[in-house]
Amino acid sequence: MRRNLFAAVAFVALVGGAFGQCATSLPTTFAQNQGTFGNMFDVRAINDLTICSFDVNVDAGQWNMVVYALPTQNVSYLVERFNPPAWGPPIATTTVTSTGGGQPTPMDLTLNLQLPAGNFQALYIACTSGQRMNHTFGAGACAATVGGLLASDANLEIFCGNGMGNNFGSYNNASRAWNGNVIYCPGLVNCPPPAYQPNQSASSADIDGVQGGGSFPAITTVCLGATVTVTLGTNLTGNLFDAYVDIGLPIPGPNAPAIVFPASAQVVNVNLASSTGLFLNGGVFAAHPGGIVIPVVCPTAPVTATIQQAVLDPSNADGVALSQAAGLECGGNSTAVGPLTDDTFVQYFTTTAPLCGPGPIPFCGTSYTSVFVSSNGRLTFGAGDANATPTVAEGISDAPEFGWWTDLNPAAGGGIIIGVVGNAFVASWVGVPYFGTSALNSFTLSIDTNGTCVADLFGCVPNPTNNANGDAQFLGISCGLGLATDPGPVTFTAGGSGTNAIASDMIYDFWSGATVTAPNSVSLNASIQDLQTNGTGMVSFTPVVGGTYTWSGF
Repeated sequence: MRRNLFAAVAFVALVGGAFGQCATSLPTTFAQNQGTFGNMFDVRAINDLTICSFDVNVDAGQWNMVVYALPTQNVSYLVERFNPPAWGPPIATTTVTSTGGGQPTPMDLTLNLQLPAGNFQALYIACTSGQRMNHTFGAGACAATVGGLLASDANLEIFCGNGMGNNFGSYNNASRAWNGNVIYCPGLVNCPPPAYQPNQSASSADIDGVQGGGSFPAITTVCLGATVTVTLGTNLTGNLFDAYVDIGLPIPGPNAPAIVFPASAQVVNVNLASSTGLFLNGGVFAAHPGGIVIPVVCPTAPVTATIQQAVLDPSNADGVALSQAAGLECGGNSTAVGPLTDDTFVQYFTTTAPLCGPGPIPFCGTSYTSVFVSSNGRLTFGAGDANATPTVAEGISDAPEFGWWTDLNPAAGGGIIIGVVGNAFVASWVGVPYFGTSALNSFTLSIDTNGTCVADLFGCVPNPTNNANGDAQFLGISCGLGLATDPGPVTFTAGGSGTNAIASDMIYDFWSGATVTAPNSVSLNASIQDLQTNGTGMVSFTPVVGGTYTWSGF
């Protein structure tokens, strides 16, 4: 059969036509108040333009989407809304991962739907895997009648339409406002290709179900020795296919060594010239059974690989349908991004990807396989807590915790990095300011598989606000859950040490946020001030037999 189809079309792709450079987006609204399977509506070009893609408003989750465009322009959807054959086949099918209801979710398409000035185009955008499309009833011009002007700019008009049932099913008589963005290029041009080829019904590939999009790759990250499932699919059962596998992660287009097919703007995101690549069928295209499932075991050493499928498709402008390039990252001790916004927390697992370590962590006599990191400087166990105003009472009642708890705001600067160093889980705050100030703090909190906690406050600075509005500070550990007891605060000094008398006793120092004159005449709790002036700014908490902890200042 045909050999090296990818390579055969590479020449055609390289001599293809020019692509438009554009990123014009016309939004309607994302103020949803109803949901449906899909929406039909009309658009009109004021000047020549080419519709490239859409952003949609869909519920949280992963959904199969379809786009229809009535082949005859200047015919309203109202004329053919109950006549599926008039619409012909969909002009696009894709899978999207929602950014959340009320937010634009990119469909990452390259439609090349050209619309000359003055022409109308009827559109039908639907979710085929559930009633998950969101729209708005009773909004603006759409409160009165179908066909009212919903949104416009200098080149395009979008009109009010109807909500639709599944697969051209029942419709809403009253006017509905489709929620989304129409992404277009001025002029009758070819749309820019995506950086990454998305899956389509004619050709799909995934590893453990992970889906990418036109602007981001599909990468499955697992720990060493883990088993993953590679799935290759198509709705063109019996058509010839092959798949290319290579070392490395998906390569973004449109620049070489990625290849862009000229007519369909599909992207080859693997390096066909690689000396390590191979064809699944040996380059001999075989009949596709419709679904292929391949279990793969990651080795015991880190490695990356990518697979991309091609299925012969006579209906495609380039004669072939490409899947996404599904990447696999086998490795351990990776890093992750910490909380990005003010007063938030994120849960990180210590035995699975992406960190793949360091393993179960003991804290206050309980073994945990995850850690909750708060933007406000503390690690909690068993539950997350984004509270920005520490009190001793909350130290007693909250989830078990360790850290330097105070009101920090990573949204205003710096960042939080999560990682694994040796046998320790490490969270690092880098240049994160106190809330409402420009005073930046850098510090790390770590806890290892022996349960030893270390707070390295090397870059903490006094809070310049001198007020009690959320600027309190709590440094130490507590077993919380309402069972912790309060023996009173401890001043952690460089070179000092101590032990809690009973396992339930908290070991902490607390500053209420009231004005206190420190040696530099700026408010700060005594422990941190002493650590900064007399040592490297570090305090450790080590569990001992009987459930108590000892602390040491450095």
